[in-house]
Parts: sequence; C-alpha cells; structure tokens
Amino acid sequence: HGFPYIPSSGIKGLLRSYLITTIFGTEERAGNLEKEFPLVNAEFRALTQSKDFCKLFGCPADTSAVKFENGKPVYKKDKTGKDTEKYEAYESTPVAKRDSKGKGQENQGSIVFFDAYPIISPKGKITADIINPHYPDYYNKENKIAPTDYQQPKPIFFLTVEGLAFQFILGLKKGTENFDVKFGEKYEGKVLDVTAEILKHALEYRGIGAKTAVGYGYMKETS
Repeated sequence: HGFPYIPSSGIKGLLRSYLITTIFGTEERAGNLEKEFPLVNAEFRALTQSKDFCKLFGCPADTSAVKFENGKPVYKKDKTGKDTEKYEAYESTPVAKRDSKGKGQENQGSIVFFDAYPIISPKGKITADIINPHYPDYYNKENKIAPTDYQQPKPIFFLTVEGLAFQFILGLKKGTENFDVKFGEKYEGKVLDVTAEILKHALEYRGIGAKTAVGYGYMKETS
C-alpha cells in the first residue's frame, strides 16, 4: 500500500499464541508429568480442552500430544538410534465431534480479523534504524571464524514506525451471535469483548511483528 499496516493473519496468530501460552501453557495446566515443559503440549490442551478456543480460531479434525517419559518429552530416533529434533507423538485425537467413522471434523472460527491501518497519516512517523553485526564472519556458520576484532561491522538499515496509532477491528461471521466464552479466570464474557481484551493484553505484553525481543511491536490503547 505504500504505508505501514498490520496484516489480519498476524493479529489472529498473535491472539492464538498468546492464549495458548498464557492460559494453556502454565504449569498448573500441564500437570506434574509435564510441569517442567508446560509449553510442549499447550496447543494440544487448547484444542482438546476448550470448545471456546475452537469457536474463536477454528480447529483441525484431529491433533496429537507429545509423549512424555520421566517428566521430559520423548524425541524421535534416527537410524543410528540418536535423538532428533522432532518429538514423538501419540496417535491422533479427534478434536471436534466425531463422524460415523470415528474421525474428527474440521470447523472454522467465528471471529473475523481485519487488517489494522494507521488512523492518521504516517508521514513523519517512519524512521530508519540499523542492525550492526560486529562479527559478520563469526555469524556465518560456514566460515567458522572466531569473533575477532579485525572483522568489519556491516550496518543493515531498515524502516521502523514510532508513535503511530493503529485501528484494530474485529467482527463475527454473518449469522453468528455474540456468544459467551471463558478462558481461565481472567477472560470471561461476550466473545467480542473478551477477544478485544485479549488483544489489548497481547499487544501490550507480547508485541506484534518482528524484533519483539528487543522492544519493537509493543502497543498500548489510546484514549
């Protein structure tokens, strides 16, 4: 478009991830066997334990939980018997109502997410920032060179947006009423009100977009 905006897919992904980690990814939800790794099966719990989660975001026909032994997730083995980076999973579990063949049924979410656009012109709000790797040869895994002082920094410029307000719009699919939902003890009420509240918290405490780990993408509600 020639100006900054936030895609609806990113907004939906942020909300979904925030709910999975903060509500279903806690030690309490994980139980004693998985308490040291509460996030591993957090999405599985969201899909199988919460009908409201599926109503909001939609669900696949089935999903699988990662196997645990002695309080740790089980990794798949390669041909030599060594652990790989992939987890071993149980057989698929139907998520939604089973059909005549015992399989789950996919369903779509009820919330409609729209792209978020600036409420004023972004003129004067877009500035340049840099990433400045001091040891480019060290970060190149193929070279395997130590982070020595003779290497030349290579500034990488990119655009940022600062002090610009965005408008977020949520809706319900045609023919869907503003039904009640509940997620833990914190979020309860009409689905549009609850979703808006979760969005506020996710933007404030999790951030959206790239480089949130270094402070980008965090937002607060404006009056």
